[in-house]
Amino acid sequence: MLQDAAFASAIKANNQELKTLIVNGGLPLGGTCVNVGCVPSKVLIRAGESIHKASHSPFRGIMPNKPQVNFKEIILETKELVADMQKRKYLDLLEGLPFVKVIDGFAKFIGDHTIEVEGEQYEGLKVIIAAGASTSIPPIEGLDTVPYLTNISLFELEELPASLVILGAGYIALEIAQAYNRLGSQVTILQRSAAILSKQSKDVSHELTKHLCDDGLTIQTETTVNKVWKDGETIKINYCHKGTVVTITASHLLVATGTKPNTDRLKQDKAGVKVDDKEAEQKDIPFQATTLPLTEVPRSIAALDTRGFIKLIRNTETDLLIGARIVAPEGSELAMEISLAIKYKIPVHELVSMFHPYLTLSEGIKLAALSFTMDVHKMSCCSS
Repeated sequence: MLQDAAFASAIKANNQELKTLIVNGGLPLGGTCVNVGCVPSKVLIRAGESIHKASHSPFRGIMPNKPQVNFKEIILETKELVADMQKRKYLDLLEGLPFVKVIDGFAKFIGDHTIEVEGEQYEGLKVIIAAGASTSIPPIEGLDTVPYLTNISLFELEELPASLVILGAGYIALEIAQAYNRLGSQVTILQRSAAILSKQSKDVSHELTKHLCDDGLTIQTETTVNKVWKDGETIKINYCHKGTVVTITASHLLVATGTKPNTDRLKQDKAGVKVDDKEAEQKDIPFQATTLPLTEVPRSIAALDTRGFIKLIRNTETDLLIGARIVAPEGSELAMEISLAIKYKIPVHELVSMFHPYLTLSEGIKLAALSFTMDVHKMSCCSS
């Protein structure tokens, strides 16, 4: 399966006039992101957001009305956008890459620099593995007998699920859950661990749980799914929740229980490649964390939407940022400033001295940085 990293590498190799072979199997060119990941999911998230904004208003003087939704038309529009991006960003680009050749199939190593595809052998000076990942399917009794969905098959549905049970509560599961809930599905999340986004800190998972439940999602943590089965046109899910056995019914079941690398048929050991569990070592770094609620950000106050927070973590010896956690509407727009600050080693005190326009969400970064040394609750609106 070809991922963005592989195509970017091919473009760079072509620019150096190196003959390059791309082996693509499974999904069409573009891999997960364009076909069944970032692009279609973000389209549906934005569609759901449009419905939510039209249906809700924090302002007393605005009387919102829920709009009519043609789900099939939304899906068709999503498919058109995916096809257009695949054509413009992959297929059309290939025409200008004379040193790049693409073949369909799955590769396997038969030597250090030799692969085999559909019985044909190819040898190269360098081999880049960019096979991506796919859904890890849990060993649940009866799961192989029901028409469960994954992030690949979900976006093929042209009829909105009346009710959707999602196994898992990672970021993929949550963004799908929120989008389909806002589009009109009744969504239930079953999570094995004690919190959603279990690899994140408790403050992040707690804050997200609160807002997702306020939106109408049902979230059950500390669950163990025992079995699933088909019952007429519906699916039954039997699970244990804190010692109580529960059976629920849904029109659709989505499995989003994590991913596994698509390397099972590569036979990478033939090339001396060893795969491990690619976990970061915990380092003994002196740190300080500060959390700024959006109730202190003027832009959020003016929008009457103060859900969430900005959390910064700095090295107390160097005054450099080592991480951040942002839970906020449009919070992703703040990630770039954090990324630049970390990459270019901008000290926190310099972040504070930078100009951040008043009544922008980015001002929250400056206020959060200030809160390492000041009580921002006692500051006037414009004094930062």
